[in-house]
Amino acid sequence: MATRVISTQPHRRRCICVRDYLYLLVSTKKGLLMEIVRLSQRARRIAREHGVAALLVRTWRFCHDALGSTFCFERVYVCRFGLADLDSWPRPSLDDGFTTRFIASNEDADHLADRGYEDPRDSFLRMRASLDTGAVALCAYRGTTLAHIGWVARTPVQKSRFDDVPYPVDFGWEEACLGSVFTFPEYRGKGLAPYSMRLRLEYLRSVGCHACLVAIGMDNQSSLRAITRVGPLTRRAALHVKLPGINYMRYIGLVEPVEQSSVGRGDSSAQVERLDGTPAIN
Repeated sequence: MATRVISTQPHRRRCICVRDYLYLLVSTKKGLLMEIVRLSQRARRIAREHGVAALLVRTWRFCHDALGSTFCFERVYVCRFGLADLDSWPRPSLDDGFTTRFIASNEDADHLADRGYEDPRDSFLRMRASLDTGAVALCAYRGTTLAHIGWVARTPVQKSRFDDVPYPVDFGWEEACLGSVFTFPEYRGKGLAPYSMRLRLEYLRSVGCHACLVAIGMDNQSSLRAITRVGPLTRRAALHVKLPGINYMRYIGLVEPVEQSSVGRGDSSAQVERLDGTPAIN
């Protein structure tokens, strides 16, 4: 489920979901005050460069997202990939010039930043705590600039960091889940989402997982198109309701198979590396 974000820096963006604000609220007053200052600076810049109307629209969007993170009534598809035949699926194509790296710990992120790459923890405040649970992030870069991030989880604690939909995952029997994908606006439409998803499935299979699940909102057409480019899957419609103190899901449809759609022509020149520069997946 994609993280809702807003930008709070005038040039290089800082992406903060509403849950990040709650995290700041309960963690440190200093951090909360810093974000208030940044938001104030951002609001003044928007009003100065784009006018009061644009500021009001963006403020409304933020309030809408804030309510959406607490109150939710949505229909989703719970999708499941079986990984046994992953090698037989055509790999989605990707525009040239991207490199991708798996980050499995804060030490990995530190090493990446030391090599001159943009530190994704500067854009996603909860990332440090998520890495501490053992969750793994796949980051895509154009040069040294962060373009995309996507997560994988192999335990319930890891899943809770980025996925609110309480669909069942049998972690004890080597199932896993994907979630919390975000592509920065200037890099959308270049094939990052399906390519990233394919690499994360390959990673999960390499560590022994035989199936992977992910929930996608029925109104999220771009993600639904992207997931069908990855490979054949099954999906089941569900209703998700979230209120203060309540997080509920029930299936409202039968399991239906979905075939893989067109993935484009061939493979891309994007490189997948570990932090030491060696191929991440053979």
